[in-house]
Amino acid sequence: MELIINDSSLNQQYRNVYEFKQYLDNIFIPLYTTLTREKNVLFSKSDLYSSKITSQDTFHDFLTGKVGKGLTSRQKLLSLIHHSHYWDLDSKINNTISYQWKENKAFDVKALYEASERDKLLISFYSDSFDVFKKLSMTVVKSHQEEIIVHNFIDLPSYEVFSKKESEKKITIDHTKQYHAVVYKNEQNHPPHFHILYQGEKRGAYQLPGLEERDISFPKKDKKKIDGWIKGNFQQLIDCWNTVHPDRLINKIPINSEYSLVFSIQDDQNNIQIEYCGSSLGTYWFDTKELKDIHFPTSDIQMIKRFIEDKETELIDLWNKLHIKK
Repeated sequence: MELIINDSSLNQQYRNVYEFKQYLDNIFIPLYTTLTREKNVLFSKSDLYSSKITSQDTFHDFLTGKVGKGLTSRQKLLSLIHHSHYWDLDSKINNTISYQWKENKAFDVKALYEASERDKLLISFYSDSFDVFKKLSMTVVKSHQEEIIVHNFIDLPSYEVFSKKESEKKITIDHTKQYHAVVYKNEQNHPPHFHILYQGEKRGAYQLPGLEERDISFPKKDKKKIDGWIKGNFQQLIDCWNTVHPDRLINKIPINSEYSLVFSIQDDQNNIQIEYCGSSLGTYWFDTKELKDIHFPTSDIQMIKRFIEDKETELIDLWNKLHIKK
């Protein structure tokens, strides 16, 4: 996962370098080491180290030993950030559209916007004297309409709660709570699917979006009910997979870094939406092979039509699977 360090959360809030040292030892370094140990990629802004940690001292002063010489926390942090990644050298922010922090419009937080365009994960420095960034969930409003939730980590427990919650999504199937449908995170080498658990044990799986069955072993008397539940809750199952696997969205096919094709599961009309930088700016109709309601640059029309025509059979097959008959 890609996590963005929030440079705006360093705002001279520490009374002295020793208070900052205590914060590092107790809160920041345990979080930082866990994240890096789990092979996450952490990004900071290239000028993060010019941010002030006290009214007089910068982060750079602390790291280079100008203040607090010989502190173990400083040495640990230096070793951790030896291979830094800078998000502003390859920013994903789209400068042609607007971004705003919904909960606190007075702050223009570029790191938050960058996180909204990557894996929606942010790390903020925190203290009681500057608690603007204490909330664990933050909303970015993009282009005055699209809302994106970003998870904000301020300590190790906040990350552990998120990690445990995001490692799987479980839905109760029956009122007795004997059966559950579960999507797990650590199954990147398999096609999209969900498991059926009976009393906590795996009893088979269904592939998404076609619902191909795999190793079903629950009683036949229950299978009809479960199959009916699956068809009635198909959208919820797709949403579960997409939440746990945001890098493998079932109903979204990228054309390039800017354009994607998005299938609406709710709408039975035989079309697909064309997204440009996250905004729906056109529709392609399979029946007439036409692009309609176009609001993206006309110079891109032929490129998009050619992509769709080349993959038409695959796209129609996916549309049919996503619109199973109830």
